[in-house]
Amino acid sequence: MKDSQDDSLKAFEKYYQREYDYDTTALSEPDINQIRQLAMEKRVLYGMRAPIGENIFDLISSQNPSIRYESIDFNSDDVDAILYICSGENAKSYIVLNSKRPLVNQIFATAHEYYHFIHDYEEIKKNPCICDFKSLDSLMEKRASRFAAELLLPTDALKAEIQFYEEKLETKQMDFDLLDYGALSIFLLTKYQLPLKSIFYRFHEEGLLKKAVEEVIQDYELIKRIVNEIVGSEMFDVINRLYSSSNPHISNESLEYKQIRNAYDLGNASREEILEDSRILNLDESHIASFFDSIEEDDEELSPEQLKNLSNLWRK
Repeated sequence: MKDSQDDSLKAFEKYYQREYDYDTTALSEPDINQIRQLAMEKRVLYGMRAPIGENIFDLISSQNPSIRYESIDFNSDDVDAILYICSGENAKSYIVLNSKRPLVNQIFATAHEYYHFIHDYEEIKKNPCICDFKSLDSLMEKRASRFAAELLLPTDALKAEIQFYEEKLETKQMDFDLLDYGALSIFLLTKYQLPLKSIFYRFHEEGLLKKAVEEVIQDYELIKRIVNEIVGSEMFDVINRLYSSSNPHISNESLEYKQIRNAYDLGNASREEILEDSRILNLDESHIASFFDSIEEDDEELSPEQLKNLSNLWRK
């Protein structure tokens, strides 16, 4: 148990993301208002306070069925995600995530790419969008990150959590010290599931953080102290899961279904043979049938060659 906890703390320290740039304070007020309104519209099923977190994958799919997810080991920490939009009528779009990044990063990256899909569709269709949160050096990227932050942790939710924390501590936000901000940020990380550094910037963006945000971010020893205090708790288990790279939302197909699809794609089994085998194996025949329905659609799945090309895009 002790070794497992030590490994979790090491993973948390590795992905603490001090080098990441989530600073979107350079955006204009009209930009922010427009982004906030868009995030509000997309949160329609959650209101302005309920956490979305890893439900982001289902939320996006329900609003835009043409969006699919893929996961690639980019063999680099210099890319978080790629948005790829196929050409042609009724084309599919792909949010391709770096499988080596922790789940909390993949959640934020997915929300970030969703903004690009909504707002920058035609531009992305010409050139896939490669996102690296270590360098948000364009307004387009800053807007997408602000949208992701507003979608995952809206202003109303943030203020409500601060009010709750004030009542619990019987103090006012203006009197919060660094330890208070650290503890509250860890709580928000586990509840709203967005990267810790982006939470610090949410405080800063809403004018709620008295101290310089970089000072808070760089004080890792304080954050580690807070994390150490919750080792073994349910909250620590959530952090452990969020900072692992395992993402159960990218593919909901079991190995059997994948093998069946591969057998058909490689020409090793006919449609009739696959349907017969699925009956013998007591598999969901409607799910199998959906494979064949989707085959008729153009650009339904990215080929291995296309995925390989995407993984090489960021190097250019």
